[in-house]
Amino acid sequence: MPIETKFGKSAELLVNVIEKKVKPYGAASEFCRKTGISRTALEKWLKRQSIPTLNTLDKIAEAEALEPWQLIKPDGAEEISKDKYARDIDYYKNQIAELKAKTTYLEARIRNVESDIGPFARELIELTSTLDDRQMGLLLLAAKGLSTGSLEVTPPPKQTSQPVKKKRSR
Repeated sequence: MPIETKFGKSAELLVNVIEKKVKPYGAASEFCRKTGISRTALEKWLKRQSIPTLNTLDKIAEAEALEPWQLIKPDGAEEISKDKYARDIDYYKNQIAELKAKTTYLEARIRNVESDIGPFARELIELTSTLDDRQMGLLLLAAKGLSTGSLEVTPPPKQTSQPVKKKRSR
């Protein structure tokens, strides 16, 4: 049974990488000595009868001065990812520059609006501070009507307070 069928496509990729890592040593025994892996285990991997455990991958990666994930990355992935990262960095630098420009513009617009409405806001605060609760309620209803496009303002009913009669107990 092919190793891909038994363990998945990553297993075949991993065994191919191990084969490439063994070649520079000249002999499998030298690779085994440096990594601390048994010759029997290595032969099973190369014959595609089994795959290494995660702990074994850690040993191989340490012996090769790599991170374990680097053992299973596809060929050429590093070059592609460097180009991709460079493009991503440029993209995000442009995005940051654009956001800075937009922020600067919006801050200027806010300052402009604040200076335009500043005197009116102060006057409005002074006027509303003189209103009683009923007048303030009517003002808020009118403002709500303006914001919703409905200018019909119906004042709330006047609250009348009638004394509550207590029943006498006999």
